Amino acid sequence: MRALVGMGSSSAVSALVLAILLFAPALVSRAQEQGRQEILVGWEVHAALPAPELDALQSSARIDRLRVVERARGIVYAARQRRPEVGEGQIVVTAVDAAGVEKGRSIVADPRILRAEIPDESGLLRGVELVRPSAEFLVTLPDDPSIRELRIHEPRWNGDAYELDLVATLPID
Repeated sequence: MRALVGMGSSSAVSALVLAILLFAPALVSRAQEQGRQEILVGWEVHAALPAPELDALQSSARIDRLRVVERARGIVYAARQRRPEVGEGQIVVTAVDAAGVEKGRSIVADPRILRAEIPDESGLLRGVELVRPSAEFLVTLPDDPSIRELRIHEPRWNGDAYELDLVATLPID
């Protein structure tokens, strides 16, 4: 504002209009981001039946337990997914109201999957995928007071497109 001191009134008005035009998109973006919440979810996978080689990702033979670890409401600056696309190694989290109407959706990397490179017998590195029995993940959703439940879905390729299989639900207060 010091640059405006001593300027004529038309120059000050021009500078003010220019400042508004430059900063208006940022102000609109902030307004659009208001009303978000971040929920840190704890996820534990337990075998439904004892089996020595049970694949932790095989949803038909497991019990999934979810819990809210932490919840922050009224988030102003939340990262946006530019082009969310469902794929392998991801989960889809939907937020629904008491009637089951979807209020928000987020796609996140499956927190149970760890990718690592380990040496084989000859010392060469090879990629492996490890599955953890428990993990935590952060999901950003609208801060809508009507949200009553989070639903966790895993994508499954049917040959043409991904279908979403419901694997767990989490009641939200």
